[in-house]
Amino acid sequence: MKLIRRLGTKPSKTGKSISSWGLFLCSYCKQEVECQLTVGRENKSCGCSSWKLISAGVTKHGKSKSSLYSVWHGMKTRCYNKNVLSHKHYGARGIIVCKEWINNFELFQNWALENGYKKGLQIDRIDNNGNYNPSNCRFVSQKENMRNNRATKLTHNEINHIRTLHEAKNYYQYELAEMFNICEAQISNIINYKSWI
Repeated sequence: MKLIRRLGTKPSKTGKSISSWGLFLCSYCKQEVECQLTVGRENKSCGCSSWKLISAGVTKHGKSKSSLYSVWHGMKTRCYNKNVLSHKHYGARGIIVCKEWINNFELFQNWALENGYKKGLQIDRIDNNGNYNPSNCRFVSQKENMRNNRATKLTHNEINHIRTLHEAKNYYQYELAEMFNICEAQISNIINYKSWI
C-alpha cells in the first residue's frame, strides 16, 4: 500500500505498547485505510484482495458507504467469510448469493429499489433454507425480520466478537446488525452491556 501521510503514534488497547500509524492507499480497492506503518508497508492491500467475492465492484459504483451497500456486503459476508461467526448459520449451511448479485452491486441495487427497499429495512429470505436470490428475498423491518427468522441465539463468542468489532471501530451498528442478522437494538444492547453481560 502507498503511504499518504503519517498519523503519529497510538497506544495499544492494553496500553503496554505504542506503535506508529499512517494513512495508506490500498493498491487494489483504492480506499484510504489507517494501519500501523509496518503493516501498511508490508501489505499491498487492506485485506480486500483476499475478499474478492465480497469486495468486487467497490470502485465501480462509488456507493460503498450507502446503507444498501451494507445490506449487500453483509449478505455476502455471512455466506463467504469463514472468519465471521455468523458464517456458520449461512455459508456453512450451504447458503449462497446468486450469480446475478455476487459480483454486481448495481444489479442488486436495481432489484432492491424495484422491490420496496428503503433505508432501515433488512433483507429477508422467504425460505430460511434457501439462497439469496430475487425469488427468495424481500425487504422487511427489523421487528418483522426478527419474527420471521429462526430464533437467534447468539453464543458467548459471537457476543464478544460483536463487541470487539465495534470497539475496534471497524463497523457501525447497522453493519453489525446486517452481519449477524439481528436488529440494531440488540447490537446496541450488546455493546452497551445491557444484554448478554
